[in-house]
Amino acid sequence: MNVLFVCTENIVRSPLAVTLFQKRQGPGGRHEARAVGTAAHAPRRLTTRDLAWADLVAVMERASRAVRAERE
Repeated sequence: MNVLFVCTENIVRSPLAVTLFQKRQGPGGRHEARAVGTAAHAPRRLTTRDLAWADLVAVMERASRAVRAERE
């Protein structure tokens, strides 16, 4: 499974999530994780290629949770 962690506000959260994910699955884990951002200052910007690669997309910010809660 390919997991994509996306940060929308704080560019530190996605790389941290990737590190925790990799530590949790242990060495030789079969899942791959990447971190990207949507903000202009993100070291690596989200692309359609990233979305096509991902089996699961995890958005890491409070603002995104608020939008989801409004839609439910």
